[in-house]
Amino acid sequence: MLRLRTSIVLATLLIATYISFSRSSIRSNVQLFQGNSGSANLDWALDLGHRKSTGPPEQRPIEEQQPENQYKTYEEEHEALKSKTGAGSIFGNTLNNLVDTDEQLVSSATLRPTGHRFENATLYEFNPYPEYNSDAWKTQNQGKYVECDGPAGRIPDMLVFSGHSKALEDPPMGSNQDLDINSNLCFERKTRLGPYGYVGEEGDTFMKEVKGISTNVNWDKVNWGKLQKQCIEKNAGRYSEAGKLQTPGWDSIFYLRHPSARRQKTKTRPLGADKSKGGARKQQKPKRGTRTALLLRGYTGMVITDDEKQTIRTLVTELSLKSGGEYEVFLLVQQKDDSFKIENNQTAYQEALQKHIPQEFWDISVLWTDSEMQNLYPTIPGEFQNVHRSQWFSVQKFAQDYPHFDFYWNWELDSRYTGHHYDFLEKLARFGTKQPRKGLWERSNRYYIPKVHGAYDTYFRKQVEKIYGRVAVWGAVAVRKITPKGPSPPTWYQSSDDYSWGVGDDADYITVAPIYNPQTSGWIDRDAMTGYEGAAKTPRRATIGTQSRCSRKLLQIMHEENQRGNHVSSEMTPQTVALHHGLKAVYAPIPMWFDVEWDPRSLDKWFNPGKDRDSGGGGDASPFSWGGEGWEDTAVGGSEWEKTHGRTCLPPMLLHPIKDVEKPPPNFVSTSPLPY
Repeated sequence: MLRLRTSIVLATLLIATYISFSRSSIRSNVQLFQGNSGSANLDWALDLGHRKSTGPPEQRPIEEQQPENQYKTYEEEHEALKSKTGAGSIFGNTLNNLVDTDEQLVSSATLRPTGHRFENATLYEFNPYPEYNSDAWKTQNQGKYVECDGPAGRIPDMLVFSGHSKALEDPPMGSNQDLDINSNLCFERKTRLGPYGYVGEEGDTFMKEVKGISTNVNWDKVNWGKLQKQCIEKNAGRYSEAGKLQTPGWDSIFYLRHPSARRQKTKTRPLGADKSKGGARKQQKPKRGTRTALLLRGYTGMVITDDEKQTIRTLVTELSLKSGGEYEVFLLVQQKDDSFKIENNQTAYQEALQKHIPQEFWDISVLWTDSEMQNLYPTIPGEFQNVHRSQWFSVQKFAQDYPHFDFYWNWELDSRYTGHHYDFLEKLARFGTKQPRKGLWERSNRYYIPKVHGAYDTYFRKQVEKIYGRVAVWGAVAVRKITPKGPSPPTWYQSSDDYSWGVGDDADYITVAPIYNPQTSGWIDRDAMTGYEGAAKTPRRATIGTQSRCSRKLLQIMHEENQRGNHVSSEMTPQTVALHHGLKAVYAPIPMWFDVEWDPRSLDKWFNPGKDRDSGGGGDASPFSWGGEGWEDTAVGGSEWEKTHGRTCLPPMLLHPIKDVEKPPPNFVSTSPLPY
């Protein structure tokens, strides 16, 4: 098993951790739901007071204790759970202990047997894409889907196993069901990454036996930019009225990004624009297909490992090539090497690219510099002119240069998704589209715990509505000198809305962690802002981690606010602008697992410690106030361990951060037995 060195995980899926998020008092009258349905008991919504205590410090409610006492309380609770049945059961799940392996085969249209077995388990092909060119598809989509080639020609479907490990069945936090993610699938590293260059300690003999899977690829000769370009051109009729798209390689990327170099170039017309009127064409049915850019963040000087190369290859293949260009993948690379002056210098740009980026990714890479961003946003003070506090500047610049995308994913290179990337991102998008705006900011302000909150679309809504009433956000919040550019609510009071406003509207912002109010948290950057009316008078929202999707409209408004001199730190930027302008922002509750079996009420206590049972409250008791704990390695795994216990197989899950992946040394043997 690869040994992964990981740091604190705050924003994405928590697996194998005893991450110490926060501290607060537990409410004894919280009802536990068995699953996602049941009779709603809203008593928890009424128990919001925090009574003061005059007893000894160690006997006072969690939120009144000093941080060191809060940590001690958490540590004691976690330590006690480590001795309970089920502790550590999320580790060591393999092909040998799958359950429900035949449960979905009759009804699933996305799985097809391959006729092959691997480690005594049946292999299936997984195809989560729409039924392109079917009659139903044609009524909703213009143009024709044309299949695209990969590095070895025709691209086979992903290989998966049916079934799941009992220990990873029902996530204690988040929900596969509400995101419509098939959790009865299992992904193993060889069959998942073998087509993308993963060999491993056992060689690639098996992959050669699977029909349609080629491992004989010279990756140094692959040009992913060219493959994406050819694919988009084949499918241009789906996205453009004229049937042609702007599909740049590195040379045209340079011209697009540098004004002096592109003065004599033909101006790019945004997709869907009407030539005669110069504006957006009227939507018709079948409708134009949407396009999404996925930007992988990097910097010059970083070492792109084999594991990261395999990840990039899967992203391009699953998102772009197999979908016929619905997505396009880019490496957005910060140029930190001062020896190359790339601005307005095509030769230097190419030389920097060739020095720092593997050849197969040259044509999907876009370089940017701090000086570019300073020139673009000259009114933003120097203390904010860095990638830590202004990570969105380069994304906004990219959207200015490539306005033909509808959405833009900011994606961390140290993220890993075990499942199918297209399936995951499309499910997040659909979840965002179906959410009503009523109570959306408030629902997104807390970690979703099914056994505490009940069904997401019914009881959870009512619980949140009971807490906030008329003080919930309804449309844009009032901010001095800000004229909202989002839609106005259809009713004066949201109580008059039946959870219908916003349903069917694409989300302007989608994230995989709560969108919380940092003003009541202990987060260190909660007051980091410039312009506006100052920290005391400016309402704002934050999400720890910037891995998220923004609409073109949201990025345009962010760009305009920055040019006016208004700015908040990176992890507050899109959320705060969406709040001020009445745009639709959604937290998609991805599933999360833990190394011990927490009582759901304890999870609510530590992760939603605010007075309104939200994740942002609690001051020093906030989940985001500090990050002192992390998980690196359980030492469970290795080739010898797998000979006894079977090969590791995981459900679809998002892991972050995955850094410094090392190949196990020869004859590496785990000393850890299974915990169950």
